[in-house]
Amino acid sequence: MRALYVIDSLRGGGAEQSLVDVLPSLAERGCDTEVVVLQRDDGCLRRSLSNIDVPLHDLGDMSALAQVRAIRGLTHSVQPDLVHTTLLRADILGRLACPFLTAPIVTTLPNDSYGPEHRRGSKHGPLGVAAAQAVDAATARVVRRFHAIAESVALVMSRRLMIPRAHIDVVPRGRDRSRLGTRSAARRAATRAALGIDPDTPLILVAARLDPQKGVDVAVRAMQHVRAAIPDALLAVAGQPGNLADEGAVALGRDVPGVMMLGHRHDVPDLMCAADVLACPSRWEGLGGVTLEAMALELPIVASDIAPFREAVGVAAAAFVPAGDEQALAGALVAALRDRAAADRAARAGRARFESRFTVDVAADGMAQFYRRALGQALAS
Repeated sequence: MRALYVIDSLRGGGAEQSLVDVLPSLAERGCDTEVVVLQRDDGCLRRSLSNIDVPLHDLGDMSALAQVRAIRGLTHSVQPDLVHTTLLRADILGRLACPFLTAPIVTTLPNDSYGPEHRRGSKHGPLGVAAAQAVDAATARVVRRFHAIAESVALVMSRRLMIPRAHIDVVPRGRDRSRLGTRSAARRAATRAALGIDPDTPLILVAARLDPQKGVDVAVRAMQHVRAAIPDALLAVAGQPGNLADEGAVALGRDVPGVMMLGHRHDVPDLMCAADVLACPSRWEGLGGVTLEAMALELPIVASDIAPFREAVGVAAAAFVPAGDEQALAGALVAALRDRAAADRAARAGRARFESRFTVDVAADGMAQFYRRALGQALAS
């Protein structure tokens, strides 16, 4: 089986990292993949693709029309069994090329997009979000089958894109344990030393894009309440710029005592090993890939009480608080920092859940079955 995977970029977000992590395991199951990228990025994950010998086709310098033509040309030269699109630009342009393709299209649904929270928070405004939804729904008619990363995403997006729920397969993403490494006292000490943090300082980590979706502003404001209870506690924020950066998130972080704005980092697993608890204050999510990495590295989690986080982490592995509630978030973070025994029990439960549900082998098995099902439908038609 050969797949041509079309994605917006390889900038290091959850969708991009999940792709790079799962490709070697897919290859072991007889699925060879070539990747098409439509936008420029920082190049980090491109190097990862090179290391695992996956061909990369960079269309980042082309216009949208030229990219549609290039995707069409690649289906003739690569001769894939299917074309897999992920993220909005790739979805739309890949589908527009569909009448000229020699293979069926499948699409990943990575988020519960187009809700009222998206319309309020998008820099494109409500009309821009509505227009994107209309184009997405219209072009979705040519997709052979859909892949959702969580059941909650499948249920929401089947309504918002008017897709029959039966045409969506749920396959959670996975993470590569060998890339993440293991939690150890030495790794914790080395990372803290590099950050200039004392070994015993209580440390909270947020690893998320600076965007209204991720609720970084909620975590920053919560630190005022955390520091009232634990004066030496620190919050480290690792994340690349997003919509929230334009609204002064970095300045907000610098104005609140105890907040370290680290910017875009490629060492998030090390930061997780240095931290005492992970805060995930997202207002909405697809699955929350950062929680998978935290579970693999036995880092306690405090997360927004939204369906994707509960689906990913489970009730035994995290403390849940209402999304957007900075005082509730602060209270749960203080509890995790003070009650280390309970936090450690949750971390162990998270590791067990990761091993049973979210390794790359589990994800690759699910994606291989998804591809076979899509191809079986194509052959039957």
